[in-house]
Amino acid sequence: MIYFFILSSGSYSQSQNTKFICGTGKMEACNPDPAAVTNIPKITPGTNEFLRALFIYVVFPDDTLSNYSYTIWDKPTTQFPATRPVNPYTGTQGKLVWPALGNKNQVMDRYPDYTISDFFCEMTSGQLDLIGDEVNIVLPHTSNYYDSTLHYKAPEMNTFVLHYVDSVFNIDWTRYDNWAFRNGQWVFSAKDSTVELVVINYRTIPHNETQWFWSASYGGLASLLLTQDVFFNTTKITCNSGVTVLNNRNNTTHSELSLEHEICHKFFGMNLIGNDGWHDNIGMMTASITNSTYTMSPYERTIIPSYVPTPVNINSTGIYTLNLNDYISTGQIINIYIVETGDVFYLTNNQKISKYDGVSRGGKQCTQINFAEQDPYCSDGKGLFIWRQGSGCYNVNYPFEIISAEGKFNWSIFRWVFVPSQNNQFGFELPIFKYISSNSINGRDTYEKAPDYPESNYGQYLNYDDCSDNSNDFFITFDLYGSGKTGFNKDYNEIFSPYSNPSSNTCKNPASTGLTIHLASQNSLTGEMQLKIYYNKNDSALLECPPSKPKTPKIDKQFVEPRTSFNPLISWERNTEPDVISNGNYKIYRGLSDNCYSEPVYAYIATISSTDSSYLDNDILLYVQPQVNNNHLVRKLTVSYKIVAIDNQNMVSVNSEHGIIFGYNDNIILSSRDSNFIPAKFSLYQNVPNPYNSSTKISYDVPGDGFVTLKVYDILGREIETLVNDFKRSGRYSIDFNNINLSSGIYFYRLQFKNFSNVKTMVVIK
Repeated sequence: MIYFFILSSGSYSQSQNTKFICGTGKMEACNPDPAAVTNIPKITPGTNEFLRALFIYVVFPDDTLSNYSYTIWDKPTTQFPATRPVNPYTGTQGKLVWPALGNKNQVMDRYPDYTISDFFCEMTSGQLDLIGDEVNIVLPHTSNYYDSTLHYKAPEMNTFVLHYVDSVFNIDWTRYDNWAFRNGQWVFSAKDSTVELVVINYRTIPHNETQWFWSASYGGLASLLLTQDVFFNTTKITCNSGVTVLNNRNNTTHSELSLEHEICHKFFGMNLIGNDGWHDNIGMMTASITNSTYTMSPYERTIIPSYVPTPVNINSTGIYTLNLNDYISTGQIINIYIVETGDVFYLTNNQKISKYDGVSRGGKQCTQINFAEQDPYCSDGKGLFIWRQGSGCYNVNYPFEIISAEGKFNWSIFRWVFVPSQNNQFGFELPIFKYISSNSINGRDTYEKAPDYPESNYGQYLNYDDCSDNSNDFFITFDLYGSGKTGFNKDYNEIFSPYSNPSSNTCKNPASTGLTIHLASQNSLTGEMQLKIYYNKNDSALLECPPSKPKTPKIDKQFVEPRTSFNPLISWERNTEPDVISNGNYKIYRGLSDNCYSEPVYAYIATISSTDSSYLDNDILLYVQPQVNNNHLVRKLTVSYKIVAIDNQNMVSVNSEHGIIFGYNDNIILSSRDSNFIPAKFSLYQNVPNPYNSSTKISYDVPGDGFVTLKVYDILGREIETLVNDFKRSGRYSIDFNNINLSSGIYFYRLQFKNFSNVKTMVVIK
């Protein structure tokens, strides 16, 4: 497995490279006291209650910056009519915020997808209805006039915008005064002659490199920055009656994220646990929205208790069996407080039911779909997410980290490559990193943790070269935002323990948290998970749980003289569980394919003792260079290996990642794939024979390159076996299913490819 990072450079486009910093708490022209900033109702639970805001979209007439392909706010061409951001998604009517109160009996469908109203409804489990009106203006003068002639900055500009909008649209400001704070609580329909929320959103700030408006790095402030209150008749707008945001020509969810972030400051105040109190290092409220998860972290959602159901809290010795459903749609959270170390673990099941679930949004497929943004929707990145607060380890995300199920490693630079211009970015060179060894506590994983090289700043974009050869066949994946494998899932990584990588241990004294988490089962249709959590029950965890996943499979060449050919030599890092070390073993599986992107069918080849961690495959002989046999050139082959660990109770781990090696041989039989047949459409065929007794063949067509999963379920929807789970080239595939342990009955097999899926029934007769 090889990763590489793209160096941050001024050659990037502004929207992708510049990390606009939320300036809350850094530049306030009015009272920065959190009690004043958060003068806004945080929930609107009553039948007819809502928080209504006025959204003002502002364009300078000298805003001449061009659009990007994904921009939702068009470049102004004339002074009137004004342009405004236009939501491109069906059902939104072009609006970013919905104008009317939705059905209070619904949460996930109360408002159209990809609206700010929908975001706040889902993040608060239906407790907050933020609706609004939208107006848009082009200012009557250029930025140079406001700067050089009037000597305005942001506070004066916002004051001018409020008066100008009122003069153009004759705003009824009482429409945005619906609450009053009385006797220690917010009361709806009471009115206190003060507007609750105004959002001023500028497309761009021309010539702000001179910082005439505000700091050149700012993307928004949780304030209107007014030096004095603005009155319209008896209705008052104060400095803290709203927020100021820079759009910067972004796409839908990135544009909305900027607005949502600043509005969230009105709810959270200085109650977050980042360095400045206004931000978190992981979650919705990161100082740079580039690194945001697009969704509130468990900590953020529980700051206001009514946002989510009461979390399940574990803080004492015991064994707990708990079900966990989708984090956003149900609000379910499991909190584990480690008394001995003070660590807190938050467990969430992110099934990406919500369009704003961006905890893991990188990986090859999501990058191809939306360049690691949130729209259009990409389904990769589901799983159990383990958030840890306070490990005591050096960490770029301290005190929060999301623990990647991929594991933590030491890294080295493998090679340098040139990345051509793409997605509004100029070409540049960058290093490819690969991991060299496991480091389950102090190592780095791919999630927001770039390899720690002092001469580099490679952390903006993460890339992945799965084929691991010396070619320039690489692709951008943004794995620093989650690789699609950041979450724990059945059959991928099911164990989080003191012995696993990543490890539940810490850098503190005592190092052990006494925590083991086993993802015992998962409903393949709903994603619901059953977890067994062991707190200070290590003996029970070892007895009842399978071993952790073997790590870092590596394939080397064992040369055969005269060194023109070689046998693959497989090695890996031994498991550290006592019940694997004592009388355990490893099983090794081999797969063959004609290219490294095609997932082969793996076959068992050997079992070795747990005292060993390498195996020489003498049955495979590969040539280093192409050979001419019988007047034709032999083909290039990819040989893949996976390892499983087996403890002394005969419990089996999930497969390791694959290790691969390349060579040339014409006498090795490949798995069944008709690469000459290019399907016109996605198809799943009925298995043959059906019914069957011991073995049946399943065939399917994929009309293009992409990730394919083929799984078998019983009649209750429980997953029986994963037959395919990897990238596939276009073609027709066949695979034999011969699970002899199945009892008579009806079973289902489901094929998924990109946005397509199909299910068929098969019958087993014994």
